[in-house]
Formats: sequence, C-alpha cells, structure tokens
Amino acid sequence: DAVEVLAAMVDKGCLPNETSYTLLIQGIGFAGWRNEAMELANSLVNLDAISENAFKRLCKIFPVFDAHKELALSSE
Repeated sequence: DAVEVLAAMVDKGCLPNETSYTLLIQGIGFAGWRNEAMELANSLVNLDAISENAFKRLCKIFPVFDAHKELALSSE
C-alpha cells in the first residue's frame, strides 16, 4: 500500500521528500520486508535522497542490518 500511495503522489505531481521516503521504508520494513526496506534505504542514502541521519535512525529501527549501514557510510 505504501508504494501505491507514493506512486499516486508522483502521478499527481507531488514529489517525495525525505519524510516520504523514510515513511515508505518504515512501512516496507514493518510489513515484513526488512531486507528490501534497508536495501532501498541504502540506495536512497547513496543518491542523497535521504540524509545520513535518517539512514542511521532506520538502522536503529531495523538493527539487524548493520552491514547496510557500514556499506553506505564506507562509500563516502
């Protein structure tokens, strides 16, 4: 549902911001797709679509994925 809402926003000309992306990632993670959520977070932090601070907060929510955190922060 979260992805559909984001797609509808974009279709109507409302571009996502960091808050939109963060909520999307959280929705995906809490729906049971934590690996996919953190892969998306890693991609978005590398694209500067979300900040490092937002990424760190997501890593605290989904602490199993510290490897993603290390990958993203080591690529700077």
